[in-house]
Amino acid sequence: FDIRKVIPVLTHHQKDAGPYFTTGIVVAKDPETGIRGMGIHRIQVKGPRKLGIFLNSPPVAAFLAKAEERNQPLEIAVVLGVDPLTFFSSVIWAPEGIDKFDIAGGLSGHPIALVTCESVDLEIPANAEFVIEGRVLPGKREAEGPFGETSGYYLTYDNPVAEVQVLTHRNEPIYHALMPMAGEEEILIDFSWQMEHKNTFLESIPGLKD
Repeated sequence: FDIRKVIPVLTHHQKDAGPYFTTGIVVAKDPETGIRGMGIHRIQVKGPRKLGIFLNSPPVAAFLAKAEERNQPLEIAVVLGVDPLTFFSSVIWAPEGIDKFDIAGGLSGHPIALVTCESVDLEIPANAEFVIEGRVLPGKREAEGPFGETSGYYLTYDNPVAEVQVLTHRNEPIYHALMPMAGEEEILIDFSWQMEHKNTFLESIPGLKD
């Protein structure tokens, strides 16, 4: 299969290196503890079954570092198109060991239904529109970008590479994307940041109501 022929992945900006996933939730597990983590990372589709992933933030970046210390690939699932609360929970900061699917379940008032992937030892939302299963290769870095970021600048990095093994989707799936330079990502990130720091502000600034 060819990812680009199955998923209508967008080239978002004029000078982008190619098509990108902007709402891809990367799910992985700590190679040492098995604790599951996830986060939204920019992902360039570089070939029929090849991805370039900007893994610069915890917890998935830490999982990759541990896997590379063992010279092992890191199994991942890239999830596209989930319910709004799971999507939002994926970018909320959480202490080490806290499963963000638990956060999503707490916000929604019921457990998030999960299913096991076909080729990797991971669980993902049962109602996801698309799921890409694969492995991040240890020690391999390639140019990823340029890509138009939320800051309004095109940025290029040397980033990890993933090989895709399996691609699944719902019948008549809906593709979900954000436009970074239009500020859509900022809304999501700012809201989570405000939730995280609200109590600190209320306690430290007299007279502040909201």
